[in-house]
Amino acid sequence: MAILKHLSSKSANYKRAVEYLMYEQDRLSNHSLRNEDGLLVMRENFLIDSLECNVSTFDAECRMLNKTFRKNQGYSDVKSHHYIISFDPKDSVEGKLTVMDAQKIGMDFAKKNFPGHQAIVCTHGDGENKSGNIHVHIIINSLRKRDVDRQAFMERKCDSLAGYKHHLTNKYLAHLKADLMDVCNRKKLNQVDLLSPAKKRVTEREYWANARGNAAHGSRFTTDKDFLRNAIDKASSKCKSEKAFASMLKEKYKITLKVSRGRYSYLLPNRKKTIRGRMLGTDYTEEYLRKRFRENNKNAERESVKNELNNLKRNDYKADFVGNYPKAFTMHSDLPFVRDLQNSAISITNRAYERRVKINNLKEMANTIMYIEEHGIENRDVLNDSFDESRHRTSDARSALKRSEDGITGLNEQIHYTGQYLANKSTYQAFLKSKNKGRFRSEHESEIIIYEAAKRYLKEHADNGTLPSLKYIKSAPGKFVSLDRLKAKRSELISKQKKLRTRYYSAKNAEKELYSIKRNVDNMLKEPTNNRTKNRVKDNTI
Repeated sequence: MAILKHLSSKSANYKRAVEYLMYEQDRLSNHSLRNEDGLLVMRENFLIDSLECNVSTFDAECRMLNKTFRKNQGYSDVKSHHYIISFDPKDSVEGKLTVMDAQKIGMDFAKKNFPGHQAIVCTHGDGENKSGNIHVHIIINSLRKRDVDRQAFMERKCDSLAGYKHHLTNKYLAHLKADLMDVCNRKKLNQVDLLSPAKKRVTEREYWANARGNAAHGSRFTTDKDFLRNAIDKASSKCKSEKAFASMLKEKYKITLKVSRGRYSYLLPNRKKTIRGRMLGTDYTEEYLRKRFRENNKNAERESVKNELNNLKRNDYKADFVGNYPKAFTMHSDLPFVRDLQNSAISITNRAYERRVKINNLKEMANTIMYIEEHGIENRDVLNDSFDESRHRTSDARSALKRSEDGITGLNEQIHYTGQYLANKSTYQAFLKSKNKGRFRSEHESEIIIYEAAKRYLKEHADNGTLPSLKYIKSAPGKFVSLDRLKAKRSELISKQKKLRTRYYSAKNAEKELYSIKRNVDNMLKEPTNNRTKNRVKDNTI
């Protein structure tokens, strides 16, 4: 799998970058190795080439270009960018890739994606710890040397002009990864999806902390993030809900789960700042973990059904059965409709036992008969009418809830724009009184733009065009009232919304229950057919 890594450097020592590429390094101290005579030890298997400069004078040429354009002179300026293309060790073992092939891929990649930049391209035949994976280093001066033709991936006009700096954005990085994936696919190399986030995200800093910890202590070294991942893996494999997950993390590992705007972050006992789930990898985000909780629930339900079936075979449910049938199948009822359902259920049961039907199907039929008896439903027409009424109640509750949500959204917008209007009105009045309006506007452009946008919104939504004054008045004509009263109204609407939501979910659950009863009745009273397929009773439905 070819992967792409990017590093930026503020160091003005370009010579050190070339030294790293050509000479052996101590992986822990990051210093070049020397032999007994004090000379640098050359790497054994590498190829090196350059673009827009010479390898031997890369340092001097970069410093000269920076001086010419008066760029990269400050301590905080990014002087160079380092891209690493690392190939799968299988590619070299299987004979798909050689050092020379990788060098050509690196040169073509640099020419295509970093045109006009001074660059060193170096391919190493062995990876970290002599792992054997071929990898390519591309180091470019952050300053562009010459004008180049504009390319589709360039986002700014200056991205093709000399004297401007390399500007890496998320969109540009996605283009680089997609281009590398395309190259690997064309050359039939092993490849993974570089555009999807990693399941376990290990940063460069965390990797080296772990590596140096191993060397220093001689035993397993665990970073905070490593400890956090292990704890989350163990807790999420057992928990069936977010509440249980948070409780286990706190009790067993002293880790606090924090949920903000639906997103997970974790606070370790020895830290004051939380670590976001996405910084650990996609397997530690709220989406993945909630999905895992649902899967744990389903697995638990399957296990429960399996246990119930086993208990049935051991006659553990004799108390709920009369002979071979549930009590509901044989109980006395004055409703003919219930008796019809009982006869049909017994018929289905006889066929079902021949096919080893699961116990939950029998319970579904029993629950259906009990529901019909308790609610006095005389026939299928009454059942269908009840279901239609339930659907209408759910629809009405959903509409009322939607209107409430729209009202809260509108009120939030009114609060937002009223606050911005009042906060920036004094600046706008000063702008109107200023003698040099152009200069004043350039100095306070953001405040003025925010004020004008808020004013437009408030005028559009005002009943009579009256806008609030600078003072937080208690009431005003039209819709405009003080922020305190707006927030109080919002609290009132939110309280009302909670009641509407409870009403909606209650109606929805009732509709769902009636739908299940209606479906079960339809299946139980379904006419037998000679078609073998239609006559089959599935294990998971009745």
